[in-house]
Amino acid sequence: MEVLFFLLILAAEIKGLQVEGPSSPLVVQLGGAVVLPCSAQNPLPQEGLRVEWSSDSGSVVNVFQQNEIRPELQSLAFRGRANFFPDQISRGNFSILLSNITGEDAGVYRCQVYTDQDSSETTVEIKDVERLVVTGAHHAIITFVGEEVILNCSIDSHIPVHQLEEVTWTKHPDILVLLFQENETLSESSHERYQGRAEFFTSEIPGGNFSLRLKDVRLEDKGEFICKVHAADLSAQTTVIIQQIGPSSLQKFILVLCFISFALALGLGVPVFIFLQKEATTRRVLVMYILAAFCPNICMFIAFVLWSTEGLLSEVLICAAVSFARCLILMKTAPYLNTLPERLVKEVKSLGFPLYCSIIITAVFSAELTHYKGSSFILTERILMLTGLILFSIGAVISAKFALRISSFLFLVQCNGVLLAFFLHADSTNIQDIVTTTPSVFVGMILLLTLQRHFFQQKPFKRLHIGLTSAVVAVACMMVIGVFIFIGIYSGNVTQMWRLPFMAVIFIILWITLVCLVRRQHNNNNNRFCAKWRGLGYMCCAVLLSISVLANGILYLHFIREYMRSKDYSGYLALTVLLHILPPASLFDHPRNIQKIPHITLYMFGASGLSIVTSLTLGSELILKAGTAERTLPEMYIIILPFECLFVLGWLALQIYSSWMRMRGRIKRNFEDEEEAEAQAGEGSEEMEVRASLTKTPES
Repeated sequence: MEVLFFLLILAAEIKGLQVEGPSSPLVVQLGGAVVLPCSAQNPLPQEGLRVEWSSDSGSVVNVFQQNEIRPELQSLAFRGRANFFPDQISRGNFSILLSNITGEDAGVYRCQVYTDQDSSETTVEIKDVERLVVTGAHHAIITFVGEEVILNCSIDSHIPVHQLEEVTWTKHPDILVLLFQENETLSESSHERYQGRAEFFTSEIPGGNFSLRLKDVRLEDKGEFICKVHAADLSAQTTVIIQQIGPSSLQKFILVLCFISFALALGLGVPVFIFLQKEATTRRVLVMYILAAFCPNICMFIAFVLWSTEGLLSEVLICAAVSFARCLILMKTAPYLNTLPERLVKEVKSLGFPLYCSIIITAVFSAELTHYKGSSFILTERILMLTGLILFSIGAVISAKFALRISSFLFLVQCNGVLLAFFLHADSTNIQDIVTTTPSVFVGMILLLTLQRHFFQQKPFKRLHIGLTSAVVAVACMMVIGVFIFIGIYSGNVTQMWRLPFMAVIFIILWITLVCLVRRQHNNNNNRFCAKWRGLGYMCCAVLLSISVLANGILYLHFIREYMRSKDYSGYLALTVLLHILPPASLFDHPRNIQKIPHITLYMFGASGLSIVTSLTLGSELILKAGTAERTLPEMYIIILPFECLFVLGWLALQIYSSWMRMRGRIKRNFEDEEEAEAQAGEGSEEMEVRASLTKTPES
């Protein structure tokens, strides 16, 4: 070994002394420690060896001389802070450890090495002294949906934690995950996606550990998380990346349900279509009909309920409600409906659309009310709206149960009005436009329906009909007057809304006039219109009513588009269209005079087509989200609801066509009967005249 060491020293002397330092400037942390590298390529004999470290200001950092370290030669600024590694000097490592870094330590340091035969030097630059250093994870994170993950963020600083202004965790690009401010964790400031899922390790915050515990990991959590620290005029940050998130067992089960729904809708749809064309009604076939209508939709209902851990609450409630309630209108629209038990047929025909509409409206309102944030007064107002909505929905169902379809229609229209008011969060600026237009259209529909049914159709106008419809008119007038009082108190200027009480008085006068007119018509049996004029009046009312319903829907769409505060209102527009188609559809019973093929085609579109669209939408969203970790649609009902609207519109068109065919035939028969009666009356009068002339005597 001594021979080998001698040979190495001899080789070093032949080659010449060379010392090396770092390849780039150093960045150090205030208050921390840093190694200033300086080393020879080969070991050097310590006899006659001198190593001197100095700064660019001329201060002596440390000295090794005469086979020992000379701390007494150090400048006062470096005394006790700059130390060699004694056990490394014999190996040619002359680096020093500089601790307790201060702002004045930035600069160039020179390492000079002398031997009896040669000398060499190198320099080390401390480029910057950072006062705030934030460190995170050194590698990307891989996790699974539903698990818990820790995102590291540590602060190395001489600044006490209580003096930090702010520590924020954000999800790229700018979603607030968690906020630490004024020595307090503000969980309520987090984005709704991360509320209840993100938290600090509170006991470790005094030590500068601001690592984030993220619970119940979701697919959209994939990507960059940024930990930013602010203190006075200093700021620093670190980035932690969740690189991959595997699907959870729950998501796999949701995909399985989507596949089952798709397979059932497609597999049962083909034989059901064939059997419907053959008009088969055996027990086995009826069971297949029921399975095709219920099973795919029940699967999607369960899938959307399970999706609640990933999707937004409004999306989950609306899509689940649509999938569940769709079974009702599929039974209502089924070509085989009249082959089912008579009592079931009666209930489905009367309650199908009112129940469907009530379920969807209640789901929408509940979703909006759940995540609404506001004052206690506004919250009370919203709860009162929900109460009114429930009462209107119950009134619609009860009215339909007792075959009071007009009352059921009016209750459903009022539900839409309450929902519009909640959507808009109306203030005194836009509520005036809404109240001066929508109640007028609503009362107009009441007057037209009463004229059509009880005046031109000559249906009984009993006290029950008068009482129910009068109650609806009274509610409309009370709402108008209530808005007048509210705006008067809120704005302090009652005169600017003088039109509202004037409108309420006009509504009451028109309704009382119509009631008196219809009652007089029913009591005076000798003053009845002929079938021709009654048919013409019925048609005029039907056309005007259709225009009123269309105008009402257009007004609602206009107000949502004009005043809605949400940037993404496309889903609300689709929802509004569907909810305005359902009340007119509830006025009809079941089509009779309709060709078989259009009826079957429409039913198959609802039974199989809608289930296929729903399952593909949810399944595709899950698959795409697993790949990109971002949602492709803000809400899935933007796709589902337009197809639902198309189905209900087709059904409404079939019912209107069926009603028109029946009414046209009835008017034609009544008109022919009256002409025949008039002809017979004319022939009878001529015969009487002939007989009278024959009975006269010549004298007379």
